[in-house]
Amino acid sequence: MKTVNINELIPGMILKDAIFNELNSIELLSSNTILTVRHIDLLKNAGISEVSICTENNQKDNFEEIRKEIEESINVKEVLTNIVNQNMKINILTGEGNKPIDEKHEKVINETKEVFNSLMISDDLDFKSIEKNVKEMLPDMIRNNDVLMRLSQLKRSDDYTFEHSLRVSILAANLAKWLGYNDAQIQEVAEAGLLFDIGKMKLPQYILKKGGKITSEELSILEKHTQLGYNILLKTKGVSSAIKYAALQHHERMDGSGYPLRLKSGQIHEYAKIVMICDIFDAMTSKKPYGKGVSKIEAAEYLNWNTDSSFDTKMVYILIHKISEYMLGKKVILNTGEAGKIVYVDVNYPTKPTLQVGSEIIDLRFEKDIKIIKIIEL
Repeated sequence: MKTVNINELIPGMILKDAIFNELNSIELLSSNTILTVRHIDLLKNAGISEVSICTENNQKDNFEEIRKEIEESINVKEVLTNIVNQNMKINILTGEGNKPIDEKHEKVINETKEVFNSLMISDDLDFKSIEKNVKEMLPDMIRNNDVLMRLSQLKRSDDYTFEHSLRVSILAANLAKWLGYNDAQIQEVAEAGLLFDIGKMKLPQYILKKGGKITSEELSILEKHTQLGYNILLKTKGVSSAIKYAALQHHERMDGSGYPLRLKSGQIHEYAKIVMICDIFDAMTSKKPYGKGVSKIEAAEYLNWNTDSSFDTKMVYILIHKISEYMLGKKVILNTGEAGKIVYVDVNYPTKPTLQVGSEIIDLRFEKDIKIIKIIEL
């Protein structure tokens, strides 16, 4: 290990220690990240002067036994590709009320929750009900491009797993729309977002609802949910391969550092790439049994920092820019305790908007110590 000045970094160097934000609350770059030109530029923009670099690549490839075990227990098929029609135009529904989705579709959501809960005692997934219910809700899921407002309207309860899946489904459906997917593909992505964590219904509830830090043994059990979900979907009639892969691969990462199969970018299904981004964004911004969430700006910055290494660059870019379009005019709370309003968003720096705080104008591109800790959805 050696310490290297930021101006002496070269793409290909391997980061020894993780890099955190100023509040030390979010890991921006993980240890053992292979630095790219983009990473180096982000480090410079963040005002970081030096970092610790590995003197040699100490990463170990001890995954063959794990891979063999999983491949023996599940039927991993060849990854599907070329499913995105980039030229498909989507007609966005607007102007039809603002009733929260979980109020307008309360009956459908309760039925879907019952389908989830039934998996605690059975492996039989009622996929026809999932298809029917998603089809009924979908127009309202993608009606308004201000998806953060739609998500903020949803009620919260102690059923984090289901509610998280519903929010991921809504966010994923909108991202699919923004990517140019056709109507059938958008519905399929919404179904994938709803079912991606279905394997957690087979895990001990005490782990899912644990308030403190989980142990390494508990983490090992928790990570099995991708395989468990895939197994449920594998034997469920009518579920597409794309939805199955989203459940299996949503914890994979572009650089091969994820699980369960250590797949790299070209091996990961498009739907899994969408779901993993939406999963991380919602998980970071939601209150969970073990802690409160961070601001949507912080979550967006985390995704932005980890494109290429963890997440698909194009998908993150589109998600952040579409979300930022609807930040203008929104009220915010700062880490200084002050309240302000977003008055300008630079398309080149969507996570660093310009604020009006009282009579003062603050450009977050140049204010390293001032952070948005909450966006107030009206």
